[in-house]
Amino acid sequence: MTDNMDCFTRFTVPSLNLDHYFDAIASSSDYGLLKKENNGAFFKAVAGEHDINLSESFFIDDGKNTCELFEIFGKKSFNTTSLRHTKDILNHLIKT
Repeated sequence: MTDNMDCFTRFTVPSLNLDHYFDAIASSSDYGLLKKENNGAFFKAVAGEHDINLSESFFIDDGKNTCELFEIFGKKSFNTTSLRHTKDILNHLIKT
């Protein structure tokens, strides 16, 4: 889930083959919502479309407020501060 313009879906995803690394990529522009708009309606919309149970989901984001909002719906969020920190979070999740 990303807050991004339509160019992310149209150009960035195909040029970096991101769809080969992720089961789904949800860009806010595709839903007409930002992550923090309407009390997290974006999270609910993506979860509904992809049959995801948010209460069993983890979320990694660089926005502290966005992480706090996700935790209303989800299991746990992680506020990342760098690429290294993100890798550490992912390694921790893989081990648990």
